[in-house]
Amino acid sequence: MGYVANHVCQYEIIVRFMNSIENVANKIQTLDIKSMNLMDYKPTVKFKDFDLAPYLYKGLILKEKEFKENMERVDWSVYKGTAVSLFCAIDAIIPQWVYMYIAAKLSSFTDLISCKHQREYLMDLWIEEIKKNDFEYLRGQKVVLKANPQIPEAIYIGATNILLTYRVKALMYGEIGMPKVVFKQID
Repeated sequence: MGYVANHVCQYEIIVRFMNSIENVANKIQTLDIKSMNLMDYKPTVKFKDFDLAPYLYKGLILKEKEFKENMERVDWSVYKGTAVSLFCAIDAIIPQWVYMYIAAKLSSFTDLISCKHQREYLMDLWIEEIKKNDFEYLRGQKVVLKANPQIPEAIYIGATNILLTYRVKALMYGEIGMPKVVFKQID
């Protein structure tokens, strides 16, 4: 008899647990909180670097004639459809026209060119992607930005600034069931 009673008790515990999960799910549905996953706005473009250092004379200075000759030998097509980060890996004085010159060479293959490192450039493109959207439907709503360790803090900051311009009622972080309130409009 003890064996059967033990299984009945375990069954009752499982039933109570399942009912509590269902109750939580029902409560979450009635909260009327809009969820936003910032990963949905992450750019899918591939990034490539263009380092000027290998094109400097003795790795130190830029000689215009040599530089332009070297630029004619670059296969610019490898940058087609990518986001290009222009930089110089060594501390050298690079005339501003050089960046314009390279941008002109790349212009047939991409219009995504920056002098920022890939991570910074990704942040800029990500924020731009969020800004392209009309979040008017969130005006006066409670909004939770889903927690994700793969999303840099800069993106959460940018999204916060964007969403607050739509005068959301509350802005939260985490999951709908247990969000952390970071902003609440006072009525």
